[in-house]
Amino acid sequence: MVVWLVALVPFALRRFSEWQLTASVTQFQDSAGAMRRARAVAQAPRPRSSEPPDPAMEAARQARERARATELVLRRRRVLTELTATFLGTLVLGAIPGLGILWDLSLVAFLATTGYVALLVRFRREAVARAAATERAEKVVPIHLARRDRPVGPTAPVSLPPARPSFVLVDVRA
Repeated sequence: MVVWLVALVPFALRRFSEWQLTASVTQFQDSAGAMRRARAVAQAPRPRSSEPPDPAMEAARQARERARATELVLRRRRVLTELTATFLGTLVLGAIPGLGILWDLSLVAFLATTGYVALLVRFRREAVARAAATERAEKVVPIHLARRDRPVGPTAPVSLPPARPSFVLVDVRA
């Protein structure tokens, strides 16, 4: 077991340092892609419905989304608990004479648990990025729409907001 650790730890550390070097570039590319998508969403014309949304339908949709999100969190928590229990169980049972092979299995369980935690962290970051992009698309107004001389009345384009808000966030990159 110690021989495996001596052989694999330097390799894993080298791979991790190589990953860190490329992670900043990948992270920048992901951020740039998220900004491009947010800009496309912000510039897309939003059709206006002549009827207001039905409050009962909207409440039912929100309840379904909350139930789906709660189910997802519970499933992820259950999987993480099972992976951790497997790791700890094989680690403890490996101390029994004759079951030393379980220490190798505990290493595999540890790697699986670590990988799953890394995936959970990635999913969380992506969810936060999506929420930020959505919020930005809803709140940021391109500078050409924030001017005082924007058209008002029946000749105004459909994609413009109907009333001037009390404050305007301005995107100067547009």
